[in-house]
Amino acid sequence: MTFDSGSVRAWLFGVATHVIGNSARAVRRHRDLLARIPAPPVAVDHADEVAARVDIDRDSARIRAAIGRLRGTDRDVLSLAVLGELSYPEIAAALNLPVGTVRSRLSRDRTRLRADLDSTAAGLSASDPPLCRGIDQATVLPTARGDLR
Repeated sequence: MTFDSGSVRAWLFGVATHVIGNSARAVRRHRDLLARIPAPPVAVDHADEVAARVDIDRDSARIRAAIGRLRGTDRDVLSLAVLGELSYPEIAAALNLPVGTVRSRLSRDRTRLRADLDSTAAGLSASDPPLCRGIDQATVLPTARGDLR
């Protein structure tokens, strides 16, 4: 079997065309496959999370200590308002107190807690962040309902 130079050249061009087409198709399929693979999750620095937990634990201990220094009835009013999310009339009924007394005690307790927390924050070392930096009193001791203001 003999081949002339024209038929070999045509055959090689045909093979080369198919190889190039297959390579281009493989590259496109590979690129499409990579596009469908989800991006890996961002690695979280656990040191920041641990530091935040330590700060929260220290601040929580200071808040618990400050609440513990309140009188029993004041602590009850504060607990029912903040934790129980009760309104002034509901707290008054639960503790058998006038509504005005509940209002004044809660206001006084918030003021005392703020002063107590500010004074204990002043005693921390310079490297410790201040408690509730940039957070107002309503955030630290939230009122759950509009009628508690």
